[in-house]
Amino acid sequence: MIIPYKQQQMFQQQHRQVEEFQMQQLQQRQEAVLRRQQQLQAQQEQLQLQQLQLQQKNAVSSTDPHQQQSTTPSSSDPIVKELNVIARAQAKFGFAGEDFGDLPFKSGDIIGVIEF
Repeated sequence: MIIPYKQQQMFQQQHRQVEEFQMQQLQQRQEAVLRRQQQLQAQQEQLQLQQLQLQQKNAVSSTDPHQQQSTTPSSSDPIVKELNVIARAQAKFGFAGEDFGDLPFKSGDIIGVIEF
């Protein structure tokens, strides 16, 4: 079947328009995917920042003297009564112990002081 020249041109033009439309749709989808990836990346960075801030806050609160336990013993504490703890101290440094019977402790540990 022979297609007249004008019909062939119209068909080719319609075909180009369909291809252009499909290309535009593809580009829009790609742009939407890129925007979503950027949003997710921003959210991930925000979560990482919040996590870091929380870790820093926890580190500060664990070393903040206002947040620490009192160094005076509580008479209601059963360990205080049993061992006759007269004071408490917070270790500034760790100690692994050198001899058998030494009390090892880590920096930040609360140590009960008893009469000897």
